[in-house]
Formats: sequence, structure tokens, C-alpha cells
Amino acid sequence: MTTSNQASGHTFKVDDKSIKIGGVLLGVGGLIFLGGAALCSYALFDAASRWVDELEQPPSAYALNTWAQAKAATAAGVRAWLDQQEQQGQSQLPRQQQRKQPATLRA
Repeated sequence: MTTSNQASGHTFKVDDKSIKIGGVLLGVGGLIFLGGAALCSYALFDAASRWVDELEQPPSAYALNTWAQAKAATAAGVRAWLDQQEQQGQSQLPRQQQRKQPATLRA
């Protein structure tokens, strides 16, 4: 491959053989990389799978328990805040609406 700049008379020359060898090496290296990445991914997935199997409860049950705790804590916080507002007499809501809680916050 030869490219010339006619204005200055300089020629830019690239060795075709070196480009081809470099391309082949990049391809082979890419395949080796993909093989290594696949092997590492399999090892990590296998280790995670064995770790989940050894747990006392599955992660989904743990998530549901944590969600229930968060809902209960939120409901308790809302009740405490409403009680404080009522005791201080600073609530802007009528009494009937003060005790109404969204259905998602009821414990």
C-alpha cells in the first residue's frame, strides 16, 4: 500500500506483511481473551450458585423479610410523626384526615 502526498513529494509507505501479521495476532489474542473471559464467568457463576445453595433461606425470602421490616418501620415512623403533630397542635389537616394512612403504610 502506497500513498503519496503530491504537494510535498513525500511518500507514506506501509508494509502490507506487517499489517496482516498484526491483524492475525490481534484476532488470535481476541479469541484467547474471549476463552479466558468465558472460563472466569463460568467459575464465578458456579461459585455464586454453590454459595446460594448453602444459605439458610433463599435470597428471595430474605428480600421479602427485609421489605416487610421496611414497611413496618415506615408505618411506625408515620404514626409517630402524626402523633407528634397532633400533640403539638401544629397539624394543618382536619382531625379526620390525620389518622388516615395510605394503604401501603398500614402494618
